[in-house]
Amino acid sequence: MDKHNSVGLAKTLSYFYRFTWRHNKKYPLYIVLSIALKAIQPFPNILIPKSIIDELLGGKSMEKLVMYTALLIGINLVISSLLSVCNHLLQFINMRTNKLLDFVIIGKAMEMDYEHVENAEILNLSKKATSSMKWGTWGMYGVTSKTVEIIAGIITLAGLGYVFSSVEWWITALILLFVIANMYYGAKLSDANHGFWERMSGYHRRFEYFRNILKDFRFGKDIRLYDAGGLILSRQRESIQYGRKMAGEWSSMNVKYNLFFNFLNVMQQMLLYGYFAAKVFVGTITVGSFTMYIAAASALKDSIQNVFGETMGLREQAKYLAEFVRFAELPDVKPRGHGALPAERDFVIEFRNVSFKYPGSEQMILKDFSMTIPFGQKLSVVGMNGAGKTTFIKLLTRLYDPTEGEILLNGVDIRTIDLAEYAKLFSVVFQDFAVFAFSMKENIQMTMGDEADKLREVVDKAGLTEVVGELEKGADTAVYKYFDEDGVEFSGGETQKIALARSLYKDAPVVVLDEPTAALDPIAEYEIYNRFNEIISGKTAVYISHRLSSCRFCDVIAVFHEGRLIQYGSHDELIRQPDGKYAEMFNAQAQYYVDEAMSV
Repeated sequence: MDKHNSVGLAKTLSYFYRFTWRHNKKYPLYIVLSIALKAIQPFPNILIPKSIIDELLGGKSMEKLVMYTALLIGINLVISSLLSVCNHLLQFINMRTNKLLDFVIIGKAMEMDYEHVENAEILNLSKKATSSMKWGTWGMYGVTSKTVEIIAGIITLAGLGYVFSSVEWWITALILLFVIANMYYGAKLSDANHGFWERMSGYHRRFEYFRNILKDFRFGKDIRLYDAGGLILSRQRESIQYGRKMAGEWSSMNVKYNLFFNFLNVMQQMLLYGYFAAKVFVGTITVGSFTMYIAAASALKDSIQNVFGETMGLREQAKYLAEFVRFAELPDVKPRGHGALPAERDFVIEFRNVSFKYPGSEQMILKDFSMTIPFGQKLSVVGMNGAGKTTFIKLLTRLYDPTEGEILLNGVDIRTIDLAEYAKLFSVVFQDFAVFAFSMKENIQMTMGDEADKLREVVDKAGLTEVVGELEKGADTAVYKYFDEDGVEFSGGETQKIALARSLYKDAPVVVLDEPTAALDPIAEYEIYNRFNEIISGKTAVYISHRLSSCRFCDVIAVFHEGRLIQYGSHDELIRQPDGKYAEMFNAQAQYYVDEAMSV
């Protein structure tokens, strides 16, 4: 992924404005009302007090004093009440929008190309996208509030320009000079804050990883038995120390900038008060006008600073949110395909001159690989670790596309077939299969329907009937204790059976077992494979292993070595090739296959 594939300010803000409007059509109305109210809010407190003070020092009409005071209180009350309502409505909309944006991140993480899931740079981008909604001024709420402040501030400035039309130009220029200085250093502070956030993203990901290890009970046994707590805590302490150092630098930088800002503001106040006090002293303006101009000057300064500050803040916020847009609009690397599955359902899969290397790597994992898997064939793929077996499955199931060559389904390039439809062809149990903190029933069914009879059937076929019968809640028992204190931590063999039951429940025409039993001894692995082979009759089956327990009942064995298919044939054919890799592997494991060796 191109690190410099940045998203511009306009595109970022447009994305979020359109997203919010799409999910709440009244959003623009509340924005316009808030802008109008914010824009006029300073003027009652600038103009009306002038009349009150002049009346106190001049005419002293009680009737006018009461009227001016009531008018000031009434206008402020109406504006503040309406603003409070608008702010509440916008806050509700923005909270809802932030939640919907969370689902955008979750949805993208689930749907993006699998190669992104294994890419550290994309994982960092995902972390930035998530934290961008919490950094700065709270995601969409910050965008909305800054937009309101900027537009309202510009309107307010136009009104204040009219108020100052009778004042010497250099007073306005002086105010602008101080504001520009504030703006310049404010921009530098904004850039520095964003750089700090960039550096902290990787820290947060490391820190959360170590924290989650210490909290996750699945790591508890290894941590205790191998006394790994010290190692993990030392890594976490390193992360914390780095975080503290960064936070210290950030705090020191902000203190220096804030001291400078405060100095500029004090100097400006002293000059303005001195100038307008002198005007009162010589009788050029009234005391009421003095208060009006001081209030207007303060409002002018605040409005200019606010417009610029919020613009810089919006720019900074957009930098964070741009990471969200980059992740949400992360392009697919591989074509999704739109074609239908071939009408002929006796699927034949062909690898034709396939070579493959992982993104960012120059090493070919599979090299000029060709093989055909007829419908209903039981294929065993064997080879040592690193031979390319799991990569073969990732290509077969289209988690990745070939770097060179093509994979055909009944003669049709699988890249032209709709990806979701193609995925329905496979029930796969990977070596690192996932069991979720759902109920056992949900782990088996996933989103594939809720058929009680079918569930009982696959539970029985997977050898889980006795396990389910011993549970108080049966198949509704929670896996793990994350959300249910009555949850159960199943044994390794039982979780493997849950994963096998899941593949049976899907009832796909092609079943793949990618070393899900690698943690078992070869005899136990053979028993599970043999049982599974009996219950998937009539389906195409692919068994992956660096051990040979699946070979007895398979029609064909494919031997992988260093990314190449070096042998292909039945067990009887391959074992009679004494110099072949298969015979070498089989003889090395002979103590587990004595009966088979004697039958040859």
